[in-house]
Amino acid sequence: MKASFELIEVGGFIAAIEGMRYPTKSIGDSLLNPCKNLPTDTCLVLGPKDIKLATGLIQKGPVHGKFQRGVCAWFSINIPIAVWSELDTYIVGVDMISSESTMYTLIKECGNITEDMFVDGTSKSTIEYFKKQVDEFTLEYGSRKEIPIDKIKYALPGGWLQKRNRGFSYQCLASMYRDRKDHRLNIWPEVICKSIEQLPYFKELILGVSDAN
Repeated sequence: MKASFELIEVGGFIAAIEGMRYPTKSIGDSLLNPCKNLPTDTCLVLGPKDIKLATGLIQKGPVHGKFQRGVCAWFSINIPIAVWSELDTYIVGVDMISSESTMYTLIKECGNITEDMFVDGTSKSTIEYFKKQVDEFTLEYGSRKEIPIDKIKYALPGGWLQKRNRGFSYQCLASMYRDRKDHRLNIWPEVICKSIEQLPYFKELILGVSDAN
């Protein structure tokens, strides 16, 4: 099974645009229209003046990053636990919504372990060794439900896939993209960063770049 980083919805554009204008009591030029083609309540058409102000603020760094923090994107993420430990580096501007229970999933599924429970690239020998360990634990404790959860968790290969829902501010996603777009672990550039690139106004509101600057 392949890892995935799938967009659920995007929100916060209206509040972010309005708040960005408060310090100077200026008026924006963006348009807000119904949009059925994006997973968001409102389709934002950024005006040139708002683009110039937003990208200028972003370029000044985190102190002026209030606009980026106001826009958020929520994802359904299915990646191996080895990568979750790296993604958990990014905790500022993150809403941890929900996740599969490792304990419940392992106890429920460890009697029927298949390759699609692991990310592509996990070796068959690794999966078979884990299955053998589970079988040994089952014999030792009488049934898989009686196996102490720490026994299975500590034996679990890093390629095991776990799904979570998580929300990120655009500022957090910008930091993630900047740090990881050339990472040697291919899930970062090929899955996570590619998904970030598909966000509305990625160039302007994630990278802080516009044709007007």
